[in-house]
Amino acid sequence: MEPIHEFVPDAAEPQAPASQPTQALPYCRNGHACSPGDFFCPICNEELETSPATADGSASNPIPPAASAVEAATRLIADWVIVEEQATTYRNQQQFVVNRKGEPLRLLLTLYRSGCEPDQAIYDLLRKFSSDHVPKLYETGHWQGQAYEVCEMLSEGSVQDFQIARDDLSTIERFVDELGRVLADFSEAGLRHRDIRPDTIYIRTRTPLDLVVGGFGSARLSDLDLEIASPLETGRYTAPETVMGGISAASDWWGVGMVLLDKITNGGCFAGADDQLFMIHVIAHGVTIPDGLEPRLSNLLRGLLAVDRSERWQWKEVQKWLQGIEVPPPAATTSRAAPASGPSIRLGGKDFRNVLQFTLAAARASEWTEACDLLERGALAGWAREMELDSRV
Repeated sequence: MEPIHEFVPDAAEPQAPASQPTQALPYCRNGHACSPGDFFCPICNEELETSPATADGSASNPIPPAASAVEAATRLIADWVIVEEQATTYRNQQQFVVNRKGEPLRLLLTLYRSGCEPDQAIYDLLRKFSSDHVPKLYETGHWQGQAYEVCEMLSEGSVQDFQIARDDLSTIERFVDELGRVLADFSEAGLRHRDIRPDTIYIRTRTPLDLVVGGFGSARLSDLDLEIASPLETGRYTAPETVMGGISAASDWWGVGMVLLDKITNGGCFAGADDQLFMIHVIAHGVTIPDGLEPRLSNLLRGLLAVDRSERWQWKEVQKWLQGIEVPPPAATTSRAAPASGPSIRLGGKDFRNVLQFTLAAARASEWTEACDLLERGALAGWAREMELDSRV
């Protein structure tokens, strides 16, 4: 790969040439040699770790966090000048504040890891949406084998740090109405976002509250009620069916419910659990709706967070809720509990009687080796026979 291109600003006076130190090649954590300027390993696609400068003063990675603004501004992706790197929770992409040389307008460039880029059809559709719903898309392309997109940068940021008091129903209604209109248009166009969370909901203005949705790296087009495809990333805002590989318009409404619950509890709904443990709990037991909420708000959350997607509220029910029309919530937001007795299998010091709960637990890195041993010893097959499971399971 060629290194990140650099431009040299005009100097006021000629400078004496300085000797250039030899730049050490960066390596990914798997030991593969990379080229200076690479963001991801070209062999295994691992993101390159930021490392300190070498003894001769050169840096082994493209833009260390401590790099000065001048250093960052001399690096390019395509013909976009990198102003600074943005922190992101995504594992399959990097984000940068960029502009064109000599132009003041700052935009957000997202660089995708190879194999993780959105379908071009997604971009074609996004260009048709009003800027009331999505950030303006300026450019898409490829740079050194990786896809990138450049879109409007919203100065108010995302709703990550935006809090809503649980008794502030007017703000809650505005929040839900803004997102509801976006998702309604997505659904009508057959767009499944699959990653609704605080990081992908941006604030255009705070007064009045104006929200747009971005982050389409996991998006898919579908006209089916449910189809199967593995998500690129999952997290605590992911719908139960999406964790298991399902794609549904109802899944995005689950995301709205989880983001709203997060905001009104100031993150307390997650109770310090890591993402995987939280998802296991949700699939097994559903989401706990806090006590003491205004009944109308409680009904909204119960509707949006129904584990059964066929009972989950979408735009039709949410519209009625916004209009003050009483909509009966689902009978329960929880899934069926595991039986208290019957055949069990032990993993990680815990007995499992539910196949789904066992599968999610076995997928954890800490339990994977033990789960593989259960499979190799035939214990898993024996448990399946005792459960009288279909052989395909």
